[in-house]
Amino acid sequence: MERILSNQLLAYLEENDLLSDRQYSFRRKRSTGDLLAYATHIWSKTREIWRSHSLDISKAFDTVWHDGLISKLPPYGLPHFALCLDI
Repeated sequence: MERILSNQLLAYLEENDLLSDRQYSFRRKRSTGDLLAYATHIWSKTREIWRSHSLDISKAFDTVWHDGLISKLPPYGLPHFALCLDI
């Protein structure tokens, strides 16, 4: 059930253009590897000095305040009942 909800939520966010075009992880047909390839391409075309930072947040969602996160979602048009599922 979690996978179904995740897929539906992601589809909704993409269809309504609610995700940044610069977000590569957790998106269909995109990966952090794609971002690295894009960044390398941009860096190779310029003579400027670039700095890059990497942050591993793989377990960040496990520690997020879920009620606070859910309270931020209604303005994006998500129905209230979809936000209150206890799975």
